[in-house]
Amino acid sequence: MKCEGFEDGVNMAIEDIEKIVDIARKEYSVGGFLGVVHSAKLIENILKKQIPQSPNYDENGSVEYPENWLECPGCGEVIPEYIAENETECYCLFCGQKLKWKNEF
Repeated sequence: MKCEGFEDGVNMAIEDIEKIVDIARKEYSVGGFLGVVHSAKLIENILKKQIPQSPNYDENGSVEYPENWLECPGCGEVIPEYIAENETECYCLFCGQKLKWKNEF
């Protein structure tokens, strides 16, 4: 699936979130402002995970597992072999980071 322009859209949404936080700073009480900031950061993190990232290649295999590892760029967890081989799953099972395989984009 091609996502041309998707990253630009996510970045624009993050800029809009920052504007909402600025408005909340001026208009809300401290408690209301902190609630908006918390929600904004949560939304920002979710949006950033939708930007596909290539898995990290770790060549530090062991005697038990001599092969190379693929690790999630978001959380560092090892991507299970069945996902890496089939390249059918697009997200890390642990943190939800969208993964970009070689045949994408």
